[in-house]
Amino acid sequence: MKATNFDAFFNELYINNYNRLMQYAYRYTGDAKAAEDIVQEVFLIALYKKAELHAHPNSKGWLYNATKICIKRYYAKNNHLKVEFSEEFSCSVELDTDKVNKLLPYPLSEENREILILYFRENLPYDEICRRLGISYAACRQRVSRALAECRELLK
Repeated sequence: MKATNFDAFFNELYINNYNRLMQYAYRYTGDAKAAEDIVQEVFLIALYKKAELHAHPNSKGWLYNATKICIKRYYAKNNHLKVEFSEEFSCSVELDTDKVNKLLPYPLSEENREILILYFRENLPYDEICRRLGISYAACRQRVSRALAECRELLK
């Protein structure tokens, strides 16, 4: 498979910003695993919105704004206190949750597809996903993390 212009752009963006976004997310969550989940979600959104991101004049700012939105979603899902952000980065990023299933790679396992649909499309908090699937909170977080990792591998 031949690499596209976007592939090179995305790879450079990922390499140059992943660690910084992890630090940014960790600063607001205080949880390394949550920060990793958030940053993985941001890069999945970036793949989904690749045309918008590629055309955006400030791709780094776009990523930070997407991270900020995902952090707010994390707090909303997990019933944490709200976090106030500085308006240091600003751009419009929203995920059309009805199209998440199209974003997920076809060979993704059914178990991983199910948990990502609950997490992204239905926007359920971990507690509700745990209840629906009959698994522990730790198992739920681990499954979401593994599903995101499988997505990353399939999208390479």
